[in-house]
Amino acid sequence: MSKYSFTPCLYNPNMATFVTKITKGIHDFRKFKRENEDYERIFKWVVYTYDRQSPLVKEIPELMVRKGEAAVLAGFNTDEDGKFDEEVEKFLLGNDDEVNGLIVAYVSRFADPHYIMLVASWNLLLDGTRKLLSGRQNKDTYSTIKQITADIEDLTRTVFSSSDADEAIELKKALYSRVESDRLKLNQENIIKYIDENGGLPKGFNPYGEDYIVDKLKFIGDGEEGDS
Repeated sequence: MSKYSFTPCLYNPNMATFVTKITKGIHDFRKFKRENEDYERIFKWVVYTYDRQSPLVKEIPELMVRKGEAAVLAGFNTDEDGKFDEEVEKFLLGNDDEVNGLIVAYVSRFADPHYIMLVASWNLLLDGTRKLLSGRQNKDTYSTIKQITADIEDLTRTVFSSSDADEAIELKKALYSRVESDRLKLNQENIIKYIDENGGLPKGFNPYGEDYIVDKLKFIGDGEEGDS
């Protein structure tokens, strides 16, 4: 039995219904469960490490120390030298794309003003960068972009509860991809602009899956080529 209480967490890993609730509440977890056998321990590790109300987040500010402690608590064993298996080390270091997706999906679920600010700051950064590249900037544009970039780094650490440490670049990429998707959802003009520039919706945006493509509209009475 864990000495920690996770009752305040978004999903309580100590409850018998933990897996059922988290997979029902977050689509990414439901998909991961279908494709990975060791889902329960990984789900617990994500909550232990990143839930803002997790006692490990509050008691262990050092990110890598917390990740290791959370892995042991989730049931991952170390060898006699204190090392985890290669697959476990992979997600501890932020190099597992699927687990990164779970982390980002989880932290974005909080009604967190820091995440909302991150989305807004991302929007400001893109707008400022466009002005800079198009030559429409004023004398303050560069300094503004520089400050927004610093703000994004600070907000990213806050969202990941990583104190002064930076998360792995692949995990940050996954976060910013999610932030970009959420930014587009806030503004219909952004969605139209993205489709015009890229020929389709961003990754993770389509609720029906990445391979789903809407058929061209066809009106009643339209015949197929070759019809008489």
